[in-house]
Amino acid sequence: MRGAGKGRGAAGEAARTGSAFQPDGAAASGQMGEINMRKREDLERSGHPDRSQEEVEPPSAPYTVEKREVLAQTPDLRMTILTLASGQEVPWHCHTHVTDTTFCLEGPMVIETREPEGRVELTAGQTYAIPARRPHRVHGKDNGRCKFAVLQGVGPYDFKRLR
Repeated sequence: MRGAGKGRGAAGEAARTGSAFQPDGAAASGQMGEINMRKREDLERSGHPDRSQEEVEPPSAPYTVEKREVLAQTPDLRMTILTLASGQEVPWHCHTHVTDTTFCLEGPMVIETREPEGRVELTAGQTYAIPARRPHRVHGKDNGRCKFAVLQGVGPYDFKRLR
């Protein structure tokens, strides 16, 4: 996991320690909008349709969600938005190589971890990073609905379901 969690500032510290941080909303929103606009312009020039906002549910998905949107995916990095309906969860699992950096879009939501045990509640705008190999599960607070983006990298993605 070369380079993950070694950045400076709150984001790097969160990735290194698995802690929550509050990004500067205005700056983060502006940067993401600029990146998305450039991506769309590149797609239009290349003649490829923009499928970044389409709902994608891979047939091999190991759990059910209300909605799954894959925004970007490369062999070493992927960005997905998941919406969990009331009662749904991303079950206990871990990843061999990737850190999950979770951005709460609609909440509240809960991330539970093991090794060490922990529980973090996030509201819209808050972020939490889960290092590779750390068991975790995600659900809405009090089994409610939630929506979050998850940036997974750097490294090949895997999903190791745990009990």
